This record gives sequence, C-alpha cells and structure tokens, in this order.
Amino acid sequence: MERLGQPAFICLWLALVTLLVYVPVFHAQFVGFDDPDYVTGNPHVLSGITLANLHWAFITNHAAYWHPVTWISLMLNSQYFGSGAGAFHAVNLLLHVANTLLLFLWLLRATGAKWRSALVAALFALHPLHVESVAWISERKDVLSTLFWMLALMAYTHYAKTGRISRYLIALLLFGIGLMAKPMLVSLPFVLLLLDYWPLRRFAGHKTFRLLIEKLPFLAFSIASASITLLAARERAMTPLDTLPIFVRVENAALACTAYIGKMFSPTGLAVIYPYNLHPSPIFALLSLAALVIVSVAVIPIRRHKPYLFTGWLWFLVTLAPVNGIAQAGTQSMADRFTYIPLIGLFVIVAWGGWEALDALRIPLVAQAIGASVALALCAGLTRAQLQYWHDSVALFQHAANVTVDNGIAEANLGFALAGQGHHDEAIVHYKSALQNQPRAIIWNNLGQSLVATGKLDEAMNAFQNALNLNPSFGSAHHNLALALARSGRQQESLGHFGDAARLEPENASVHNNYAIMLGRAGRTTEAIQQFQMALRLAPDMATTHFNLANLLAQQHAQDEAMA
Repeated sequence: MERLGQPAFICLWLALVTLLVYVPVFHAQFVGFDDPDYVTGNPHVLSGITLANLHWAFITNHAAYWHPVTWISLMLNSQYFGSGAGAFHAVNLLLHVANTLLLFLWLLRATGAKWRSALVAALFALHPLHVESVAWISERKDVLSTLFWMLALMAYTHYAKTGRISRYLIALLLFGIGLMAKPMLVSLPFVLLLLDYWPLRRFAGHKTFRLLIEKLPFLAFSIASASITLLAARERAMTPLDTLPIFVRVENAALACTAYIGKMFSPTGLAVIYPYNLHPSPIFALLSLAALVIVSVAVIPIRRHKPYLFTGWLWFLVTLAPVNGIAQAGTQSMADRFTYIPLIGLFVIVAWGGWEALDALRIPLVAQAIGASVALALCAGLTRAQLQYWHDSVALFQHAANVTVDNGIAEANLGFALAGQGHHDEAIVHYKSALQNQPRAIIWNNLGQSLVATGKLDEAMNAFQNALNLNPSFGSAHHNLALALARSGRQQESLGHFGDAARLEPENASVHNNYAIMLGRAGRTTEAIQQFQMALRLAPDMATTHFNLANLLAQQHAQDEAMA
C-alpha cells in the first residue's frame, strides 16, 4: 500500500483520472467562436511549419494578440497530426494533464506536503471552471502558456533551494517563452515574491532588497509583453473608455472576482460568454469590493501563522489582475478560462486550510480522505456534464443562451451555427433576438444571408443595408447586397456594391469572380477580364473562374469575328 502513496503513483492516478473524465473532447468538433481565426480558416496554421509561416507567427497580431509560440504550436499540430478537430483537442488535453502533474510535483518540491499537493493538483485537473481552457481549441494559448508557467516555477524553486544561477536563467527563459504563448503570464514576477514568502520562506534568510532586484529581469519581460499586447490589441480588441467608463469596469471587476469564487464552490450556469452588464447594481458591486478588501487586509496580520492564506489569496488576485477588465479586451464581463491559473491560489487555501481545520477537529484521516474523494467525484461529474456542451457550436451557444440573460453574442453565434447546418428559419429567430441586445453590422449581415436562403430577398436587402449603415466599410455586406440586388434584377445598383466589395476585400477571389460576371453581363468586357484575372491570381485553382473567363473570351472572339 505504501507504493500507492509514492509520487509516481500519484502522478499516474492524476493522469489516468483526468484523461478518463475528459474522454468526450476526443469526439468534439471545432466551434464557430475563434476557432476559424485560430485553425479552420487560418491557412498559415493549416499549411503547417514553413519559413513563411514562422515569419508570419512572429510579426502578426491576428486574433488581436501577439502570441507566436501558440501559432507555432497549432502549426505543428496541423502538420504532424492533421487538421481534424480530434487531434487539436487531444493535444490540449495532454497539455492539461502535463500542467496537472507539474503542479503536483512543484508543490511537493516547494512544500513537502504530498497529499495536500495532490489535492490541489486534482482540483486543478477536474474542476468544471477549467473545461473551457481545455475543450476550446482556441484556448491552446491557455494550456500552453501554463505549461511554461509551471516549468518556470519548477526552475525557480530549484534555484531558490540550491542557489544555482543556471536554474534562475532557465526560469527566466521559460517565462519569456510562456509570455509568447499568452501574455496573461505577466503577473509571474509578483507571484515569485509571494512564493519567496511562502512556501519558499526566503524572506527569513535574504534581504528584501535583494529579492526585489532578483525579480527585475522578470519584470522587464512582463513590461515588454504588456506593451506589445496593448499595441496589438488596441486596433481590434481594446474597448475605449467612452464605450465602457472606468467606474463601470471597476464595478464589473469586483463583481466578476467574487463570482469566480462563487463558481469555484458552486460551478453551475457556466457559459462560453457572459454578457456585459453596463448598469450593474452599485450596492452589489460595493459589497463585492468591500469583501475583497476586507479579506485582503485580514490575511496580512495572520500571515505568520497561516502563510498559505496570504500567498494563496494574493496569488488569486494578482494572477487575475491582467484579465479583470480594467483594461477591457473583448465583450465578456468574465470568462471561465481566466481562472485557469488564478484558482490554484484558492485551491491551496482549500487544501492547506481544510487539512488544518480537520486536523484541529481531530477528524480521522480516513474520513478526510473520503470527504476529499467525494468532492473530487462531484467535480469530475460536473466537468463531464459541462463537456457535453462543448461538443459543437449549437450545443455550446444554446447552453450559453439558456443559462444567461440577454446574451446577444450567444444568440448571434447560435444563429450562425444553425445557419451552417441549413436551419435558416431557426437561425433567423436567434439573429433577431441577438439584434435586440447587440445591433451589430455582422449580425445584420448574417441575418441577411439566412433571409436570402429562405427566399426573402427584400428583407435580406434591408438587413444588408442596415449592416452598411452601421459599417460602410463592411466588404462582405456590400458583396451580399450586390448578389441580392443582382437576383432582383437591379443590375446597375449591384455593380456599385460589387465594386465597393472588390475594393474593400482585394484578397477575396470570389468577390472578384462575381464582380467580373456582372461586368460581363453589363458589356464591360475589358473590366470583366481584369477582375477574372485578379481572381485567378488569388486562387489559381478556382475552376469556375477559369470557365467563366473562357466563356467571356469566346464571346468576345465571336463578336470580333462578326464585326469583321
């Protein structure tokens, strides 16, 4: 029986249980939220590792962030395991398992508390709040960056215990790589200071100034990463202050922080997107902020007797700070994926505090083990249930719409998913529901496409026009309106919108092809040939364009002969 308590057997148990609980991800599909940007619609990722793609990975801010290591990881995934969803899910899961094992081994090395370290790792592996980070292919950046975070902690802990400078440099290198996978890791320098206090207890034998100086290279990396991230996200992802005032952001940050704690203990109503409440209750926000401040102040005087409370609580707050919404990126009020690293701090409090309390109450070890097993079994069951919603886009967004209120983004994505399956009548209902809360150009455009598919051309043209009223530079809406106008016999009007679409989407071969067809029908043969040639330069293998161009040239030749 003693062998079952060896770290190797604990690692084996953690890995096997995690894999068994997450088996459904192997059958999950890509989802329509970010996955097209990261994989399914990204030719750089799908074509694997090439010099051109590596160059792109390091210079692009595609998807509004600079994370070249994540792009390279996805390229490798595609090159060696194919472009199927199952392969990407499998790698995400294996990274999650690796993070779980590294968390256990690091805590064991840092604290020497085997079973408490195992409990923290098991909670990390099985908690439902972490499903999003594992089951969402686009969150490769989450599980990948955490791998480097954990490896950096391992190297730093080895340095702290042995003083070997090589381990310090390795920790710094791993941190830099991790930042290039996801910039959320910028809080690591501050976390290292917390770890110096507990469990490494370095403040007792070192001068505080030296420990601070030691973190400066890490801090420099964080500042550089944060600067690059802000520059990359400013154009596409950052929400301006006039749209979301600072006091609303502070209110939401306090409410979200307490909501994460609540969902840790009662992980129900989890959704891929939580809508932003622009008018939160000031009373609830103030109470949440007061609770956070009170706990933060309370852990300071008791830190000497219960240092795990001090480190665990501040770990949670500090690692959550980059995504607390003060510098808002995206439209979410909170996100399950943001808890992937921060919850470790709370899990430490639960494991160490629970053990201390139960020991003081003289609860037998067998009873403690049974209690922990029941809690983990509940987590595993809830995680398995949550995984079913990540099977496909319809299940994912239908669930999000069901468990949240006025969730226009979920409704819009559900409509898009249903339209992709050919259920346009159902999609129209959800698009119209989304527009009540999110009157966005892209939703009007998608609604128009479903209206076209159901033969409602007049309504469709109104929808496309509404999209253009909101965003006159929306190339896809110009193209769709042009197609609808052409089907309605309004050729001259369609040509104007085709021209705008070709100008706004110069890399879209289909736009040039369709524009050329209409130019040919209008007798503008020379311009039509030019558009066909542009389409073929972009898509040399597009058979329909070759056929259309050949027909046009044949007609022109016949006309020339007739005139001769």
